[in-house]
Amino acid sequence: MRHSVLVPLIGLGMVVTASANAQRRRPRVELDFGWRDAVEIGVTGGPNQTSVTGVGPVDHEVRGLLGGFASIPLAEGLRLRPEVLFENRAASTTQTSFPPCAVNVVCDPIVEKRTGSFTWVEAPLLLEARFPHAFGSLAPRLLGGPYLGVRLSCSFSSQRTSPVNGTPAPKVVQSCTDLGSTTSYRNGDAGFVVGGGITSGTFGVTFRWTRSLMAVSESPGDFFFNGKTSSLAVAFDLATRLH
Repeated sequence: MRHSVLVPLIGLGMVVTASANAQRRRPRVELDFGWRDAVEIGVTGGPNQTSVTGVGPVDHEVRGLLGGFASIPLAEGLRLRPEVLFENRAASTTQTSFPPCAVNVVCDPIVEKRTGSFTWVEAPLLLEARFPHAFGSLAPRLLGGPYLGVRLSCSFSSQRTSPVNGTPAPKVVQSCTDLGSTTSYRNGDAGFVVGGGITSGTFGVTFRWTRSLMAVSESPGDFFFNGKTSSLAVAFDLATRLH
């Protein structure tokens, strides 16, 4: 009789103990593998250098980008990364001209540098692949995807310099709207972004290349006519995880 009572009591005690241990472990499992703990939001920014294809010789100009992002896990090692960025792209051209001179008089040439600067708000939608623990605490990553952009501002500056004395004239800056109705620049942009870098915790560094698929200028005669911009940037990420 005594053994018939002890056996159910021992079985009940084992069930209660197992249930209590499971309840204690459950918060830890949710903390380690819950999707909300892996969502990241942060800021990114850094210098960029712009090039233009489809036009004559241009000089690359250094500007920058700044914005925010979210990083949402889709599967192990794969994330969706929507961004909102403000990026300035600029390029310049240099021309040498000779002003009219009197007969038998040698005139000094004039060198004019003309720079076009465009500021865009961009919305890339990227896929990010991470490879955790590949180099200890450093995780390599690759990212890529399309983007859409809207032009916020546009301006041109020109500055003349005499090579003889090297004295530059005052710089003249004009917005694109001041150039007249014969010059037109696109208000929208679209293209793709590819890049790669490393992350460590919530800090990351990425080399990213942004390629526009739309021409900047629609005006024949403009040095940006039919030109498509590309920018190579070094972006620094600082993120925080949501809990």
